[in-house]
Amino acid sequence: MRNKKYFTSWLLLFSAIGINLHGGDSPEIPSEPEILSIFPLGGQQGSSFETEILGQTLAGARGVWIDCRELQGKIVQITEINLDEGGKESIRPGHRVKLQVAVDRKAVPGAHRLRLVTPQGMSNAMTLHISREKVMSEAETGPHTPEKAQPLSLPLVINGQISKRGEADYFSFQAKRGEEVLFEAHSGSGILDPQLTLFEASGSWFDPNQLTRLGFNDEVVSHSPTSSAGLMYRFHEKGLYLARVSEFQGHGGPNYSYQLRVVNARRPDLSLAEDVSLQLAAHPEPVAWRERSFDRKLESNRLDLLWSRTAALDSTRLEAIAPSAFTGVLTSVKEGEINETPEQALEITIPVIVEGAIQYPGDIDYFEFEVEAGEKLAFEIETPDIRPPDFNPRLGVLDSTGKEIFSNVSMGKVKIQAKTIETFETGGKYTLQIRDLTSRYGQAGFAYRVLLRPQIPHAGRIEVQGKRLNLAAGDAGKLTIITEQEEGFVGEIAIGVENLPPGVEAYPGTEVKVKKPPPVNRYEDEKRFVPGSQAATVLLIAEEGASTTKLPCFVRV
Repeated sequence: MRNKKYFTSWLLLFSAIGINLHGGDSPEIPSEPEILSIFPLGGQQGSSFETEILGQTLAGARGVWIDCRELQGKIVQITEINLDEGGKESIRPGHRVKLQVAVDRKAVPGAHRLRLVTPQGMSNAMTLHISREKVMSEAETGPHTPEKAQPLSLPLVINGQISKRGEADYFSFQAKRGEEVLFEAHSGSGILDPQLTLFEASGSWFDPNQLTRLGFNDEVVSHSPTSSAGLMYRFHEKGLYLARVSEFQGHGGPNYSYQLRVVNARRPDLSLAEDVSLQLAAHPEPVAWRERSFDRKLESNRLDLLWSRTAALDSTRLEAIAPSAFTGVLTSVKEGEINETPEQALEITIPVIVEGAIQYPGDIDYFEFEVEAGEKLAFEIETPDIRPPDFNPRLGVLDSTGKEIFSNVSMGKVKIQAKTIETFETGGKYTLQIRDLTSRYGQAGFAYRVLLRPQIPHAGRIEVQGKRLNLAAGDAGKLTIITEQEEGFVGEIAIGVENLPPGVEAYPGTEVKVKKPPPVNRYEDEKRFVPGSQAATVLLIAEEGASTTKLPCFVRV
């Protein structure tokens, strides 16, 4: 029997659990400090600027924590305010904290995380964006109508606010013929759902101020947890153009801040400028284990990664996944020029990664494989270029009669899935069919990589709920750890907590589960897509005499 494997989830920086012990006469833990918004959202490398934070329970804030030594923050002023827009009629006590931020020229561009340290503990994190391009604020000369659009000189980043309901900000700029420009609108707090619209100032005999809409986007330009919008446009004529930033539902207020980045889409080396996108983390966290997303990488060592996450390895390992000649490195097979009917299906041997593209509407690719009765297989899909909702890869498996026996479409959630598992009751030859979900779309960028492999029971995603914990001396806090069991995994998962501050101990705990009625509309096919899940509770208890910590401690679980 091989040694059991233990899995750790590094909670560093912003995935970390920050523990801040605080003193005080009150026997109760006060409400958590919370940052609601920050404006302006950032500045340029080598600059110094002032920014304001709005939030609650920020009284007495004594320090600023930023994830980068090249950024220094200093609290200048703390003021009590009413956060409610209703004024005196309704009061929601809050605070305005003014900060002076100094940015070194060596600071890494991108999104940095900022927290405030208060007597009540550590606040949640807010992003502060550092840019290579010049950064300026929107003009404060009244509403931005198309006629009063603020002129821009590319490349540039604008700090703006949708300060009231129904407001929209207009910016004008000159573009050359053939010039390709990248536009990004990014919300600092995620409260604002930005829309980007691009206009040509065309004018007409009837209306000299007429605008012609050229482009529109209110979707994210990357898989970022905050609200963003972006579009790229190649101008066919030299002239004056306008960009408009608005809120999707017409909301507005002091918390509705954004940054607009307008740059040439191609740098001098002809590579895309998206690699310094506003929402990209300047200091990325260690990559968490992802199993059910279309953008995770399916590489040649995939099976070894899966086996490293299981607790029961024995001599059946290689026998279960391939012939004895299997070396541990997956082979990759690309679709042939002609494999667009079941009769033309390309023969493959499991385990294997098949690669191809849905190059035109109605394009379908077929691959043929053979299984034994009772064999359990997993099908994982990666879309390396274009992902859902633009490209929705539909995977189906057909038996020898051409009947589809299952697909990656979940009836319970009515959505396509990046991973599907199935047990084949009958052995023989089967056909894998890959196409777009609707068959109405197709292009060279609709590339796919599909891994066909035996199921490997293993520990899947491991998540610690809650990324910060504020403790008072003599009190206790709770961590909830969610562990997913993939493909029938039944091994044990040990949980440990390291780097606790002096006077704090970790203990296993239990909770009374609230009884819930059985789920409604449960579909039989959900077992193909939903892993098992368990929750564990760990109590962190601070001794009565535990010393107050001046800065957060970062704990590894």
